[in-house]
Amino acid sequence: MLMKYTPLLISICVWATACIPKTEDEDIDLTPYSVRLYVESSSYVLPFNQYGRAILESKDQDNRHFTEETQFYANDQPIPGNVFIPMDTGTYNIKGVYKDLESKEILIKVEEPLAKKILVEYFTSETCAWCPWIGVRIDSLDNADPNVLSYSIHGQDPFEIEHTVAFQDLMQVYGRPTVRINRGYHRNFPSPLRVQPLLDSVSYFLSRQAQLQLAIESKIKGDEASIQVRLKYFNKLIDSLYLTIVLVEDDLISYGQYNAYSGANYPGCPFNVLPHPLPEYINHNILRHFVTPIEGSLISEEPFIAGLEKDLGHFITPLENISIRDQCFIVAFVHKKPGNIELSSVLNAQIVKLGESVGFNE
Repeated sequence: MLMKYTPLLISICVWATACIPKTEDEDIDLTPYSVRLYVESSSYVLPFNQYGRAILESKDQDNRHFTEETQFYANDQPIPGNVFIPMDTGTYNIKGVYKDLESKEILIKVEEPLAKKILVEYFTSETCAWCPWIGVRIDSLDNADPNVLSYSIHGQDPFEIEHTVAFQDLMQVYGRPTVRINRGYHRNFPSPLRVQPLLDSVSYFLSRQAQLQLAIESKIKGDEASIQVRLKYFNKLIDSLYLTIVLVEDDLISYGQYNAYSGANYPGCPFNVLPHPLPEYINHNILRHFVTPIEGSLISEEPFIAGLEKDLGHFITPLENISIRDQCFIVAFVHKKPGNIELSSVLNAQIVKLGESVGFNE
């Protein structure tokens, strides 16, 4: 974080710079009296697991970056490069040294990990010819990592639901394929999918400790489902929070999925040798119903007590548009500012099979 300095110091620095002529090749004056070095971290609270790492940067008060040339230290032990990977839980003192400059220390806290899931919302359609390969890669990420939770929102095909258009407006989606990660980071992916930004953003969000956790209990009662969601806070949060609950259905088949890859030669693409349109295409976790309003339900504020469980209420939802109940899942997540797409507005998410329950640490 940049520190404030007085107008007098600004005047001195400006005067000194103006009075000393410099050439383009001349080094920046890095005496301790003219430049201060600061260290920043991508996260200051890390989970102690395979995702817990922090990206470090160094800069001066004028936002000039010296990261590549800085030697970083954790508890006075040198760090290779600028990625801090903790060896144990605890508090670490982090500093940087660049030439004759040494930064003030910052603190990074490493804690036992809390269960955290990253939400991937994928906007697609049967008529989206570039979507099949993107969908397969998102499914692969979902299947490979239990901390990734994804579902798809269809439009202009038989799987579109009543609130699809309003939801697209809320999420600022203007075309397909579109991917929203934690309701903030997004890519309107071109073809073929450049998957690395997706993987990088998932790793970034998982490297941050969860601030809250969710548990879900569900029961089937005739043609309705009863859903109870509980919340557990670990940090006092300033923003208003909202709960969104949706029903998704897995393994639904499209019988006319467009396929722009047919006859092409994209390396590694499984759809190069398949026809257009695809006679059968399996879709995973399709949005079937909003249990809460599309913008979410406001969570009432109460005095903060760390670790205290909070009942977010019981919700009843109809099941008439569900084809196979045994393939239906409940997705619940807590987020900020329902009308704005901002970085990491989803704080945590949870998923459970319809009629079953899932705890905070699962």
